[in-house]
Amino acid sequence: VLTWQEGATHVTVERSLKKTYIQTLLDNFVPEVYGTVNNYHAIQLLQNKKSMLQKVEDLIIYGDLTYSASSLEFDGLHAIAQEYNVNDAGESLNIDENGALSLTNLRLIEDRMRHGIDFWLFPKAIARRLDAYVQEGGLVSTPSLQMRFSFGVDQLGKRVTFWNGVPIIRSDYLVLETDGTGVGSNARAKSTAGTTYSIFAIKLGQVMQQDPGLSFGIGHTPAAGQLWKQVMFADLEDYDAAGLRLIGYYGLLDGSSMCKARIYDITVSAVFP
Repeated sequence: VLTWQEGATHVTVERSLKKTYIQTLLDNFVPEVYGTVNNYHAIQLLQNKKSMLQKVEDLIIYGDLTYSASSLEFDGLHAIAQEYNVNDAGESLNIDENGALSLTNLRLIEDRMRHGIDFWLFPKAIARRLDAYVQEGGLVSTPSLQMRFSFGVDQLGKRVTFWNGVPIIRSDYLVLETDGTGVGSNARAKSTAGTTYSIFAIKLGQVMQQDPGLSFGIGHTPAAGQLWKQVMFADLEDYDAAGLRLIGYYGLLDGSSMCKARIYDITVSAVFP
């Protein structure tokens, strides 16, 4: 007798695409400054595009469906890293550093993300500490290791751009954060008075093709490949102005618990081994 069984056990995860938009006035008084209505429209559209991209980039990291006002944001990297935070062996993919970055934790994440890593996402402040370790700072506990590296005169001050062959991307959108937030009872909080940072390991993949990676879901656009829909309002009530809106439906789709990992509460200090 041959017994039928499942080749793998899957957990169904629901993700929501959330409306994200920006809309601005096209004041009928202003076109004279730009020469023509078309010039004014074009310049405002360029500004809106930049603002929209900045808004989406921020949400990809800090968006939180559960703790945002009226649940209007999609879950970003912090939220999904907290929600599904272990690999298939139960090993943590969500490490509270609670101090300076430990290089051991980078190696642990590499081993635990069984599908591999496409890139590391670093805040610039922590990446600079990694640069200093290689160039002039050494490890906090064993600074003599610095002497193992040698450079030509034109290589001093160079950045570390890879960790074990995986690219390190320095992000303007990973900013100072409030220590201890984003661990299950609230959203990860950005704060100019914060004292810590986070880094992420990311594996990309097309979820619709059952890849165990991370995808960015887009909806409500005129055609495939477009990030948003443009809507014009000829005359706005109560305003001597037209209106310009950019709107799209977005969300992160995680094809596996092992498509992302997070190390958080990292202080800006010399790195540890």
